[in-house]
Amino acid sequence: MGCNSIKNRCFSETFATCVRYELDVPTFSNIKDKCKSIEDTTKDLYELVGEVKENIDLSDLGNKCLNYTEVGGKKLVRSVLLKYEQEICDLKDKVKNLESGSSICNKSIEGCGINFGTLEDECGNPINTLGEALQAIVDKINI
Repeated sequence: MGCNSIKNRCFSETFATCVRYELDVPTFSNIKDKCKSIEDTTKDLYELVGEVKENIDLSDLGNKCLNYTEVGGKKLVRSVLLKYEQEICDLKDKVKNLESGSSICNKSIEGCGINFGTLEDECGNPINTLGEALQAIVDKINI
């Protein structure tokens, strides 16, 4: 196979199965044997990296209501989390505005396309808010 790089020109080859790994492996490792080789740890790392890559596949995201920034044609976890954070902050601001803002009665209904005909408020002004519309209807019914 022709391995000609400097690291492969050592005096003699030592296969990964023959090199003992002396450190402890983390608790999430699949290796349970006390006597570990570099081959064991490398295989374990490749399996773990494969699982992580499989579990963070974001390719299905973006088909609904959010658009994500892509880097090199891929959605990055960081970009997705930043988008979620921004959307959550925007929603929190909207909820805060609804909770602390003016009541629903003061919400403008201009642009709703409602034809009030001759219906107007008690002073003869056009109806602009939901509260004014409800009051004008109640006043008209109670005549």
